[in-house]
Amino acid sequence: MRVQRSSPSASATAWTTARPSCRVVSSSASRSRERSVTEPALLLADEPTGNLDTATGEEIMGLLEGIQRERGMALVVITHEPEIARRAKRRIELRDGLIVADGASGAVADGASA
Repeated sequence: MRVQRSSPSASATAWTTARPSCRVVSSSASRSRERSVTEPALLLADEPTGNLDTATGEEIMGLLEGIQRERGMALVVITHEPEIARRAKRRIELRDGLIVADGASGAVADGASA
């Protein structure tokens, strides 16, 4: 790809991008990378309802869960709100940087005290 000035009298910030003269053919690895960007397997949500009222938080969680279902992707929600955490199929609880519970049942992890 060539970069050229739009005109000889243009300022230094006025640049245009010239189209390449050849056609670019994607390899299967390239298509795979493109898919991972446009169709991610994981959706991360860090405190998505942290500063919201209850009704808006429910709406946001509904949207995230809808995206997760429609696209078949994993949804990871980080939250301090027990009501939001209860919506998860699997919950991992951290305390002082250590995993103290892992699973839907909330069982205490080996070697950790609750």
